This record gives sequence, structure tokens and C-alpha cells, in this order.
Amino acid sequence: MATEIDQLMWTGSPARRFSLSMIAAVLVADLVGLPFSALTFGAANLAVVAVIVGLFFVAGRLQRRYEFSPAARHFAVEVYILVLFGAVGFVFSYLAIENGLAVRDDWFAAFDRRLGFDWQGYTAFVLQDDWLRPMSLVLYVITPPLVGVALFRDCYAARFDRASEIVATVALCGILCVLLSGIVPSVGGSGYFVTDPGFYGDHFVVFDDAYKRTFFELRDGTGMEVFLLKPVALIAFPSYHAGLSLLVVMAFRGSGAIGWIVLALNIGTLLSLPVQGGHYLSDVLGGLLVGAAAFWAVRRVKLPGTFV
Repeated sequence: MATEIDQLMWTGSPARRFSLSMIAAVLVADLVGLPFSALTFGAANLAVVAVIVGLFFVAGRLQRRYEFSPAARHFAVEVYILVLFGAVGFVFSYLAIENGLAVRDDWFAAFDRRLGFDWQGYTAFVLQDDWLRPMSLVLYVITPPLVGVALFRDCYAARFDRASEIVATVALCGILCVLLSGIVPSVGGSGYFVTDPGFYGDHFVVFDDAYKRTFFELRDGTGMEVFLLKPVALIAFPSYHAGLSLLVVMAFRGSGAIGWIVLALNIGTLLSLPVQGGHYLSDVLGGLLVGAAAFWAVRRVKLPGTFV
């Protein structure tokens, strides 16, 4: 059994190899696109890269010395892969925003109207309610930690293939969202509808005017200095956050009552996205479709008999 676990650790499941292949592809795209972009990298990023690489070697030396459990080793590797994807993925998203294609906010706003969704009215209603306003913030930020919880749970239950599946779906969903955001760019509901600086009042929201300024600075060629430790999420359509919410629910499938609690929390997350994420309703629906497509694709990549 130990031999099989070690083999999985170093050679990886099909889902893990798929994750690493996607990261390599995005890294190549970044290296090809950066010379043609207005993005700049400060010296601080070299320190960040050095730390990331250094952690890999330090973890390897500690493993050889202390022989961590298979669960700990797998968890560390999957988290490391997510960190790598985050670094190359954010740069990829900046390059997608810079492509110069016309923004399509009028499309998404019109689609929302056909669905009967009033972005301004809905957002104002939530912000003016003393209970809904803080709850929307909590529900918005809960999704990424739940990804970590799902990873930890699967690794320590020796469901290493399931853990690799989570990472692969998260990465693929992000790549698909970035590609689509480059094809049909938009600034989102907060950028399209909020013309009055006093719309939010003194209420805190995650995506505010600073986000909108960053988006348009990239669009008009002003450029920006990329700092890997302070990335700015710029994807409006489709909502990556919505896709992650679906993937978190799928990660907890078969968990009984816990799975139902996670489902309820993530339904709340989806309801928070127009307010805290500045998304159109169409962004949210698009993100759910992309998340479902990513989950289906990764399941197809995995070898028969590995669904544990």
C-alpha cells in the first residue's frame, strides 16, 4: 500500500498531471504575451518567485528527514500546485484584459433585464439591510477557504485522487473563465451601472471603484506593475467565483449533512456576487456553466476506476 501511495505521490494521478500540464501551458502563454504587453514586474516579484521555489526544496528536505505521512505530503503538493496556478493565472488574466476587444457590458445588462434582474435595485436593497449587508460579505469570502477544507479532508481520508480532481477543476475553471473574459470583456455590473461615487455610501464592498480603475488602466494601455502577492481579480464574465462555488459543492458530494450545509452556503455565495463581486446575473449563470464544464472535463480525463 505504501508503495502505491508513493507512486501516486511522485507520478501523480491523471488529474494531477492534467493540472501540471495546464499550468505549463498558461506559463508559456504568459511568457509569450508579456513582451507585447504594458505590464511591468518589479524586483519584489523575484523575491516571491524565489520563496515559492525555495519552499519546494525546503519541503523536499524536510520530507526526506522526517518522513511525513502520505496525507501531509499529498496535501502539501496540491496546495503548492494551487499556488503555482494562482501566480501564472493572474498574469494570464491581466494579459486577457489588455487584448483591446470592445467591452460587451451592454449585452450582459440587456440579458439581465430580460431575466427581470435589476442590478442597481438588488444591490441597494442588500446594502441597506443591516443583516444582509455583512452576511453577503461573509458568504462572498467563504468559498476559497472551503476549497482548502475539501482538499484537507480528502487528503487525510486518503482520497488522493479526489484531492487532485479538486485542484484540476479549480485550475481548468479559471483558465476557461480567463479565456472567455478576453473574448467578451466587460467591467461588470458595478463598473457599468455605478456612475455616482456615492452609490455605495460608507458601506464596504470587495469590488469598488479601485477595481474599475485597474480594469480601464489595463484596457487603455496605461499598464500596471504586477505584484504577485497582491493580485487584482478582473474577470467579470463569466464569474470565476460562481464556478468555484459549484466546484466546492461537487467536492463535498457524498458527505451527507455536511454536503447540504456546503450547498446552502454556496447558494448564499451566488446571491452575494452581484453585491460584493460587482457581477451581472449573467456573469453568475455563465460561471456556473463553466464550472460544470470544468468538472465534466476533469472527470473525463481521469482513468476508469479512479473515482474514489
